[in-house]
Amino acid sequence: MNHLTIFYIFVILQSVLSLSDVSEKVLGDHREGLISAFGDFTADKYTDVFVISSDGKSLLMYTAASDKQFTRVTLLNNNTIDPDVFITSVVPADFDGDLQMDILVTLRAKGDESYKVSPRIYWGQGSKLDTESVLVLPDMVDQPLLMDYNADMVPDLFGETSPGDRKFWIFSSERRNYTEEKQEIPAGQTSHSALRTPQSSSFIDLNNDLTADLCVVTKVGDITVLEIWINQEGKLKFTEKINVTYDKELKVIGQFVFADFDGDLITDIMVPACLDDDCTQSLILVYKNKKWIRIPIGFQQNGLTWNFIPVSKTGAPGFMRVPITLRVGDFNLDGFPDILAVLGNHTGNLHRAVLMLNRPCDGCTGFDRTFSIDWDTWLESHDTRALLPAFYDLYDNGILDVIISSIDSKGSSRIEVKEHDFVDDACFMKVTVVSGLCNYDCPNGKKPYGVNQPGPAVRYKTTNLRGNQEHKIAFQLSQSAYMSLQLPYSIFGLGQTPNFVDILEVGIPTNSSKKLSSDWTSVIPNSQLVVIPYPIQDPSSWSGKLFVMPSRLMMLTGAALLGTCGFIAGIVGILHWRDKIEDKKEKRQEAQKFHFDAM
Repeated sequence: MNHLTIFYIFVILQSVLSLSDVSEKVLGDHREGLISAFGDFTADKYTDVFVISSDGKSLLMYTAASDKQFTRVTLLNNNTIDPDVFITSVVPADFDGDLQMDILVTLRAKGDESYKVSPRIYWGQGSKLDTESVLVLPDMVDQPLLMDYNADMVPDLFGETSPGDRKFWIFSSERRNYTEEKQEIPAGQTSHSALRTPQSSSFIDLNNDLTADLCVVTKVGDITVLEIWINQEGKLKFTEKINVTYDKELKVIGQFVFADFDGDLITDIMVPACLDDDCTQSLILVYKNKKWIRIPIGFQQNGLTWNFIPVSKTGAPGFMRVPITLRVGDFNLDGFPDILAVLGNHTGNLHRAVLMLNRPCDGCTGFDRTFSIDWDTWLESHDTRALLPAFYDLYDNGILDVIISSIDSKGSSRIEVKEHDFVDDACFMKVTVVSGLCNYDCPNGKKPYGVNQPGPAVRYKTTNLRGNQEHKIAFQLSQSAYMSLQLPYSIFGLGQTPNFVDILEVGIPTNSSKKLSSDWTSVIPNSQLVVIPYPIQDPSSWSGKLFVMPSRLMMLTGAALLGTCGFIAGIVGILHWRDKIEDKKEKRQEAQKFHFDAM
């Protein structure tokens, strides 16, 4: 066994999950607020963090920089927002196609106990918002879904103005306004079902054709129903309904999340739920092969049962509802998405953010994955109650860290940042799909980095160390309501596979029968690919900018290789030196001999 092999084994055996608190280091002393969204507001390729103040009256932003020292900026405050309303959600996107990020905020009137919101759009103006010209949208029954309905790379909205009255609000790059279009009523129905509140519909590829479809979460009587609308020939067509039922009555149903959890390229629909109103009996269901399957998860720790937190017991400020939500991301880079969730101790007042790692499940029927809770890693401070956890690539190195809004003993919100001290050093691939409205001729000479583009699907194929083919798919910004806290990029874990990615495919929404997708071959692992789909209708001309990010293992391997070469060179040098010494010794002995021929 050579030295390099020993080195690899040593590195692999160091598989330990570790997080370091770097909150003060990166955010400074002022860390209050409720994290609400992510986006590159300043278009500098660093992801900023949008935060709602603890009183719900202001919108703040922590601006990221190359040195990872965040700067806090106030975007909206009491002087620009009616004092009798609260900010309940934030959706960053480019609603006018000028490649500057705008901000949609939803407002709720003081004292209003319904889910009704009043949306407003504040237009981006360089590094700040234009607070003078504001686009006021009609009041909606609940928070809208960000999507690209007409596939023009200018985001649109989907929502409801009254129960059953569904609409698309379509924006364009020609003017700062919108047109309304009602969603068609499926054949055989006289009206739409009302959307379920709190809303968790999704704009996502549901049939693996790299084109975004629509899943609408509704409620019919006491039953939650998912409506599946597939993009057919550029139009969203109703195809089926999925009733959310289980063999026991579900008293509480959380937010639906969508991802390929088992690596079969089929989008799985997952939802946290409870069998009682207090959520003392918690479970996670996944929809697979036309039925809902309970995933076996151990919620017990040292004889204590943990559970999800119902909306009424989260401890969130009164203006904000925080439903049960699972945040998805490949934390350990093994190729299977993991989960962040908040669990509580029903007998006490302890709320913990926990990592639920995606693991194989031997003997499981219907779904061969489960989630193992990491009880040893405490994500929030011991004197706070976790409220809003999210994955976040703090150092833009392809490794997911954790950012959390917690509630302290005084009821104030506090932001904590945990750096992931990743020692496995598995390979990854980071893909960002930006606007396709321009490339080299963008306004102000800037690339279209500062936008949040909903709907792209990214799929790859590669070969693992065993020689087997691996296929994975991920989706960019598929949900926007109720602090979904999705990142504006996709991170794939490649595991301990340093091979080139054989083929990477990227697809965007389409408004015709033409499929809009392109592919790249032999993509270098540990790299970030920024895809600019311009011109939109000509995928063969799309460009991809590759930024290689050398991993720790690559650098250590290089150091080990150099060290091995140096060691060998040292041995050769010593042997050469000893050989020269022997030669000199022989020459001296030869010189001392008596030569009879000289007589």
